[in-house]
Order: sequence, then C-alpha cells, then structure tokens
Amino acid sequence: MAWKSPSQLKILTRPPLLALICGLGLAGNYIGYMVGLSLTGASNAQIMIQIAPISLILIGVFYFKEYPTKSQLTGFIIAAAGFALFYKDQLASAAKGSASFNVGNLWIFFAAASWTTFAAFQKVLLKKYPANQLNLLNYALGTVVLFPFCNLAIFPKLDFWQWVMMCVAGLNTVVAYGSLAVAFRKIAASEVSIIITMNPLITLLMMFILDQMAVTWVANEPLHLLGAVAAVVVVVGVILAVRKPKLS
Repeated sequence: MAWKSPSQLKILTRPPLLALICGLGLAGNYIGYMVGLSLTGASNAQIMIQIAPISLILIGVFYFKEYPTKSQLTGFIIAAAGFALFYKDQLASAAKGSASFNVGNLWIFFAAASWTTFAAFQKVLLKKYPANQLNLLNYALGTVVLFPFCNLAIFPKLDFWQWVMMCVAGLNTVVAYGSLAVAFRKIAASEVSIIITMNPLITLLMMFILDQMAVTWVANEPLHLLGAVAAVVVVVGVILAVRKPKLS
C-alpha cells in the first residue's frame, strides 16, 4: 500500500470513529473466539459462532426496521432449536467439565456480538473507503490492543511446525478478511452470511477426518448423531434467516 497508494496510509493517523469501533469489534471477536475455542472445541465454536449472522439480521430488524419475512422467522426458530440440541449434545461430552464449557460458550457469544459490530460498521464504511485500507486499520488497531496481553516468552520455545502453523494462521487472517471485505463491497451482507454458514460443516468434516486418522496433535471431539443432526439444523436455520427473498 505504501508503494502503490501511499495516500491511503493516512487512515492510520486520522481514523474515522466508525472505523475504530469496527477494528475494536474485530479484536474483540478474535479474543472471544480464541478463549471460547480453548474452553470448548473447534466443532462447538464453529456452530455457536453462527449466532453472529443471526445477530446481524436482528440489527436490521431493530435498528433499520427491516421486518423479517415468514421464511426468516422460520429460520430463527429452526436455528434456535438446532443451537439448543447441539448445546445439549456437546455439554454431555464436555472434556473440561460443564462449568468451563458454559464459560467458553459465553466467550463465543461475546465473539459473535463483536463480529456483528465489525460486520455492520464494515459494510457502512466500505461505501467510502477501499477494503484494503480498512483492513490495514483493523489489523493495526488489533495489534495495538492485543499486544500488551502477549506472552513473548512463548515464541522462542516454539518448534518449526508450530511456527509454520502460526504463520499459516496469520496469513489466513489476511487472506480471509481481505476476501470478506471485497465480498461485502460486491454482494449483499445476507449473501455473504449464507456462504459463511458453510464454515461449521467444513470444520465438522475436518474434525471427523482427523479423528478417523487418530492424530494425536489435536484433541478428539466426539460428535454423536444428535449433535450432527443439530449442526445441520443450525446451518439450515441460519441460511433461512439470512436469505433475502427475491423481488418479483
């Protein structure tokens, strides 16, 4: 950016208020999701974080007075039932106990609320600012906010493959959120949310494959038939809730 469009770096010295709130929302999402992930598990975190796109629709209902259609209301009910069933299934097999599991889900709810704040303001800001310019501020603000909580003594102890995973996770953030910002600019937020709902199904499939491979570097996350059905119910409900009807 400094090479191709140095004028865009000015956002770091004079950031708009909405962009600061947006960046803090993304930082809050990361810390909440990380803590929730550590206390529950990848499968649970990916299902419960689907509260985020649901919350984005609720903002439209209560703030912008965008009243939901019958199919969206049906989606809310289906998603709520799926969340309840999945929570029941995961709670029964929580590896770290029910207390830690409940606390972890509270952190995931916080992450969902933070992401909703980020997405709502990002959509507004993209009407005026380029996607990469906003992401630069998001990452810079997240770095400043989270750096004081880093334990730098851990880094010299990481082995080669841990460094590889750390770098992959960092690059994944840049690529994923860069793509997300461009998607918000080009298509409706509801359509973006529908695509994002595929994440939990991909995660569940990956965890199942890793479990079948009997890998030792990731904790086994047992998923019963009830949990698998509930996960699909959640995704179907969320898709119905966020999908906007076609205009005739």
